[in-house]
Amino acid sequence: IGFLYERFFTRNLSYFGGLVNLLPSFVIPFFLGILSNMSFPTTCSFVGELLIFFSLFACYSFFTILLSLSIIFCGIYNIWLFN
Repeated sequence: IGFLYERFFTRNLSYFGGLVNLLPSFVIPFFLGILSNMSFPTTCSFVGELLIFFSLFACYSFFTILLSLSIIFCGIYNIWLFN
């Protein structure tokens, strides 16, 4: 955000549409960061989150199912953020 603020002097996400045309080298690391934040398979966060959910499910299955909604909301937010 600091890099984008220095370049565009705003933090409003609606002004950052079309960054792929202006900064193509910035988009690939940003996309990989978003995939890691969503715990996409083959990322380190996926392994950690999977182990946490398996061990939590053994003790508290109801809360694990309830907390798994955060994965869905995180994915929706990250896709919106990337668009």
